[in-house]
Amino acid sequence: MRLFLKALFVAAAWLAVGSSAATAGAADSPITLIVTPSDRPEDIARLLDMLKRQDRPVLVRIGEPASTQAPAASTPDAEPAKAAPDAAAAPTESNRPDPPPAATSQPSLAETVDHALRRLVRREGEAISALPAAAQDVTQAWGEVRNGSPWGAAGLLLVILVGAIATAIVVDSWLSAVARHRVEAHAPGFIARLGAAARQLAVDGAALALGIAAGRALIAILLPQTDLAHSAALELLEYLAVVGLYVLAGRLALAPQAPQNRLMPLPRAERHFWLFVLYGAFGYAVTPIVHL
Repeated sequence: MRLFLKALFVAAAWLAVGSSAATAGAADSPITLIVTPSDRPEDIARLLDMLKRQDRPVLVRIGEPASTQAPAASTPDAEPAKAAPDAAAAPTESNRPDPPPAATSQPSLAETVDHALRRLVRREGEAISALPAAAQDVTQAWGEVRNGSPWGAAGLLLVILVGAIATAIVVDSWLSAVARHRVEAHAPGFIARLGAAARQLAVDGAALALGIAAGRALIAILLPQTDLAHSAALELLEYLAVVGLYVLAGRLALAPQAPQNRLMPLPRAERHFWLFVLYGAFGYAVTPIVHL
């Protein structure tokens, strides 16, 4: 805005000079100069300097801002004077910016579903065709185990799983018998039921932890070499730990063997408990297969 006011001041000064020149040449028609706020002061000064040399009166008017025009004179004599600033300010066919690219059309719902189905069928086909090769690779890798013979490694793997499960069951039974008078005590209020469920959770958690520890110890003793049997034992032990966590959560909330300590009083709680455990067991087993 300050630059625009300075431009008006310069234009007024040159207007006074033009008026004095008009007294000398009254026969000449005046030149009208339209100034807009978008014009630069140096451009206005340059135009006024060119018009002053013609010894003709100059009329300065304030016009509306225009994006495609520079300061323009109303007479043909001013066209050569404004050619230079117009060439830099007004867009032409050569320097006009390119229009923005048109937005790409989004695929329809039918196209998206069709693409997803085709991709799913292709991936399933590839997975099914790769099953024989995968089975052959597993058989070959199992035949190269370093922890005894292939059949001996399979027997050791079974011993490890049975040992871990048996340890967890024995510890849980022993701890439950020790704390039976507390865990199975009648709890009429929610806080009392919560305390009984928490004690049962501590018993189950200790049993699960000792069972996993026993399994890791058996792996270190029976399968010391790192091979496919060793890796399979670790994976199966992790699977048992996940299923055990689902059992802990189900017994904490549903308490199928102690209805008086149940936190969630659902009908047929024992059925819901086993469905919950099956969900955890099958879900953890299917997830790695889906990600293949």
